Amino acid sequence: MRYRVRAIRVETAEKVVSATDEDDAIRKVQEELAKPYGFFGRWETKALEVEVVGGESRLGEAPGSVPADGPLLLW
Repeated sequence: MRYRVRAIRVETAEKVVSATDEDDAIRKVQEELAKPYGFFGRWETKALEVEVVGGESRLGEAPGSVPADGPLLLW
């Protein structure tokens, strides 16, 4: 079987930022978080939820019926 799984993780972090005002501090943090490999600090997981949203067999579908009067080929 193959399963499609969804994970939702909520994390928090705190950081001290030098800025002229609150809006400037928020802008600086948003710019840092927008970087793919930006360093923000130590993150702490607050919540984690994992659920299976779908499943499918990797074997495919089995034939409906086998004819009784002829040869049977398995591959």
